[in-house]
Parts: sequence; C-alpha cells; structure tokens
Amino acid sequence: MLFPNYIKKNHIFVFIIAEIILWMLGLALLTKFFLLLFIVLLYLFRLGHVTVQDKSFAKSDLSSIFAPACGRIMDISKRDQKIQILLQIPWHLSFAIHAPAMAEVEDFKTCSGKDIFRMSKVDDFYREFSPHCLEVKLKMASDVHAELKLIKCSFGLFPDVWVRQGDLCHQGSVIGVFPFGGTVSLSLPLNYEIIPKVGDMVTGGLSRIANLKTEILVGS
Repeated sequence: MLFPNYIKKNHIFVFIIAEIILWMLGLALLTKFFLLLFIVLLYLFRLGHVTVQDKSFAKSDLSSIFAPACGRIMDISKRDQKIQILLQIPWHLSFAIHAPAMAEVEDFKTCSGKDIFRMSKVDDFYREFSPHCLEVKLKMASDVHAELKLIKCSFGLFPDVWVRQGDLCHQGSVIGVFPFGGTVSLSLPLNYEIIPKVGDMVTGGLSRIANLKTEILVGS
C-alpha cells in the first residue's frame, strides 16, 4: 500500500472475491460503486504518520511528550492534581493512536458507560460517572506516570488498541486506531509544561505537546 492502513489483508481478499462475483454477474455499475467505496475506505482508515523511533532517538527525548493523535486541543486544565489535555480527532483525519512517550503499559482496561456527542461541552468529558472509553496507563522514564483515555463519541466506533499490560512502546509509535475519530484525554503530572494552546491542531506522534520542567540551580 502507498500508506499504512487499518484495512487488513483479509478485508482486501474478501473485497476482491466480491468484485469478481459482481463482475461475473454482469453488475458493472455495482462493481464500480464498490471499487470507489473501497478506495474511500482506504483513505479514511489511513494511519497517517508511523514514527517507530529507535532507542538512540528516544533516549534524547525522554523529557518530552508528543501528541497521541491528530486533532484539535479542546481543553487544558488542572484536575485531580494532574494536567488534563483533551484532544478531539475529526472523522476525516488519521485515526492512528500514538504512544506519547517511550513507556511501559502499566494497566489496560475498558470502561462501560454512555457515548458522548462530539460537540458536547468540555465539562461533559470530565463527568464523575465514567463514559464509554478505553484507558491505558503508562509508566515513563524516572517513574513518571501518565494516563491515556480514549473516549468513544456518538457515530464513531470503539477504539482498538494493540498494546497490553507489560508491553513496551517507543515514543510516537502507533499503538492502536480510533475509527472515525473520537476524543482523547491525556493526564500528565503537574511538573510538565504544556506547549500548545486550546484550539491548536496537533499531529499524532510528531507534535511536541509537553516538556518536563527543569530547575536550574545556580551556585554562588
């Protein structure tokens, strides 16, 4: 394929068989329609940038956090002694979910609840009762912990994450996909400085969204 895609080989095989059957039945118009539909699906389910970084590059960026997905920053706020970054993935952008940093997956769980409408108020995403989402807890360098929450929006599909507890992931590597978009919540400790502002567009795996604060001690 010309670009990384969520369409698997068995999907392509079934499509080819269906196209052959339709062509043999003389349904040329329907055959062309399904071909066009498949091309559209290939574009929609593209993963976008896949940045599997080697260890030497990852070590030089241990103090940085990168965007976990492509989309717009909806909210940046301090909640529960953490910095919460809310990011929304439009349905037409890349659906790939990226590891925000080089980390180990500490926990992985699915939370049952209600879907949230894409245009809901920001406070609706921080409700006390759990929305329908998938949570991935990460342990980064120097025992720094982060939490990635993939919140399912109405008219979207449930996220598919390819890592499980105990897995190691490189900074920026694709760890899953969020078909037709949704909302991503990233929780970081308070000792991180957030780079983008609310309303900014970021690119998953490439846009730096936070740096670890450093204190410079000057001796007399």
